[in-house]
Amino acid sequence: MAGDCTTETCPVEGGYVSYKPSVGGNAFFLAAFATLVPVVVGLGLRFRTLAFSAVMVAGILLEVLGFLGRLLLKGNRARQEYFILYLIGTVVGPSLFAQGVFMILPRIIAIHGERTPKFRASHVLLVFSSLAGLVVVIEVAGVVSTVLGANRDSVC
Repeated sequence: MAGDCTTETCPVEGGYVSYKPSVGGNAFFLAAFATLVPVVVGLGLRFRTLAFSAVMVAGILLEVLGFLGRLLLKGNRARQEYFILYLIGTVVGPSLFAQGVFMILPRIIAIHGERTPKFRASHVLLVFSSLAGLVVVIEVAGVVSTVLGANRDSVC
């Protein structure tokens, strides 16, 4: 099959990961994250926090894809597509959660007051959002280099 690693190209014996992912644990987290999607959408509409909710839903959906990839890896650890799903979902998803937190940080600063006004609340959003965006770019580059990299022996 296309995407399956062979004896020469598999990073570890038997596939891309050296362990068999747990069905029960991964199915639980897949279901938990999947049930959060309509909850976050509903709360976002109710409280008119559409941008925050969109970022959080994107992170949750990536987590769902990550746990789906882990479940699929249980059946076939040698499928590159499943490994990509697992990596992108579990690596980039949490960064979007952090981005959501950074989006509400200026409001928290505004509510609780700026004790030391070295930075304005809008500057905090700009700095942290820029850093989070940079982190996502670096993470995606890491996933791409892990999956498509020339040195297969270094993939763990």
